[in-house]
Amino acid sequence: MRDANGRPRTLEIRQDAEKVDRPTWSEDRRQALRHLEWSVTEMTRLLGGRGPGPLTAAQLMAMRYLLDGGPATVGSVARAIGASLSSTTGLIDRLEQLRLVERNRSPNDRRTVTVTVTHEGRRVVGEILEDRITLLDRVFSGLQVESLWALHDLLHESVVSHAAIIEVS
Repeated sequence: MRDANGRPRTLEIRQDAEKVDRPTWSEDRRQALRHLEWSVTEMTRLLGGRGPGPLTAAQLMAMRYLLDGGPATVGSVARAIGASLSSTTGLIDRLEQLRLVERNRSPNDRRTVTVTVTHEGRRVVGEILEDRITLLDRVFSGLQVESLWALHDLLHESVVSHAAIIEVS
């Protein structure tokens, strides 16, 4: 639903929401941010429910990192997905139980263990990504390619900015 100016209609604000100190925004920016938040929440819900495998978002991120970069240590996977070493060890354990990855000792240094994606892991992640890309294509069917790239650039800039904030904290 849109108002007379073509903007999405205002969402209702819960009056019982916890009061915290918040920045002051113009009304137009506040409404745009509220609608963007809703859109991001909805996209997360839509994308989170897709895929044939039992992968969490963190597991999918780890699998994509390994597929893009090849075998890696658990520590490098942890850094890439922004998780602790202990959490990532558990995540890799679960992926190994699902036979999506395997651990291998380095022939040059037996202390070094690398994680490699199995054939089954490649198949499962390939199916998940194809399902998600198909869904995104349906969701954004009204956008031209240039708009898709602009949306990507904005989201990527936000992710990079968020990562920098987390590192400083």
